[in-house]
Amino acid sequence: MPQLEDTWRLEAEMFCGTETFRNHQDVKYVSTGTAIAPPDTADIVNAWVNFLRDIYFPDVTINTLFLREIWYKQGTPPHPEHPPIWTDALGLPGQGNLTFGGAHFAGYLPQQVCIFCKKNASVGRAGKMFMRNVLTEADVQSTIGGVWAFSPHPGGFDPAVFNTAATTRLAGFMTSTPTSGNWSFAVTHLEGIPNADLRTPYSSIMNGFTAVRPTWNKTSR
Repeated sequence: MPQLEDTWRLEAEMFCGTETFRNHQDVKYVSTGTAIAPPDTADIVNAWVNFLRDIYFPDVTINTLFLREIWYKQGTPPHPEHPPIWTDALGLPGQGNLTFGGAHFAGYLPQQVCIFCKKNASVGRAGKMFMRNVLTEADVQSTIGGVWAFSPHPGGFDPAVFNTAATTRLAGFMTSTPTSGNWSFAVTHLEGIPNADLRTPYSSIMNGFTAVRPTWNKTSR
């Protein structure tokens, strides 16, 4: 299982009540010379943590932050979770009540109900992310044909507010020339490929991050 040498996984472990879940962004070295991993003090790391705090409400805690190597798979080998390069204990509450202008009105929908987020890529297909434990019953409506849609309301989730927060916090690192440091947010491609596939896995710079729609996505851990 070869490694993506210039890209790492910045992963946040989060708590919501008794539930533990994770969200991650990938980061890519975009400077010259030998690729090096970002330290926990890098501005791109702080940008990701601050964005998560903006989106999650105070009853969700960003507990621990990890930076991991990314190893791609060919065929069907096991995919072990390699030890992190570094770990930061944070224990930071969300501040979505400030971002969205109030506390949410009811308990969260099941953890499988997620915000489907699109990660636009500078090269290759867009990536995706599923952010769980944000939406409540009041945040979602079923339109004609049973397709779910957001239902923005004061104090609740609003995709326009989400997208503005993403631009404010992350845009400086969604370019080949980040505002500080040597890393940009990235989208990985071909992380898992069949044995006969001769293509080479790679990463490209993420140049957009938006909330698309509510969706159901089973939890993996």
